[in-house]
Amino acid sequence: MFDIGFWELLLIAALGLMVLGPERLPRVARTLGLWAGRARAYVRQLSAELDREMQAEDLRRRLEESQSAIGKATDELKSVFEEQGSETSVAEGSAKAKPSNPS
Repeated sequence: MFDIGFWELLLIAALGLMVLGPERLPRVARTLGLWAGRARAYVRQLSAELDREMQAEDLRRRLEESQSAIGKATDELKSVFEEQGSETSVAEGSAKAKPSNPS
């Protein structure tokens, strides 16, 4: 996150010791550590929430694609059944229209 090395941390600690004094420095360091931990936890939680939202959006997209494919397949089946029904009706109609052979 921050590119801070050992020497930078040592310099910050020395400046903090001079400015805050030996009595308040440990308390301030502990408070800063708590804030840093809370910030990390918040960022981790936010990242996890974004991942969940992205997965949910992906699932919604897949569901819509599946529903679309099912709708197209249903339409195709309806047209096939309608064609079969009309062919059957034509065949039945022509069978009724044929005169019977007198014997």
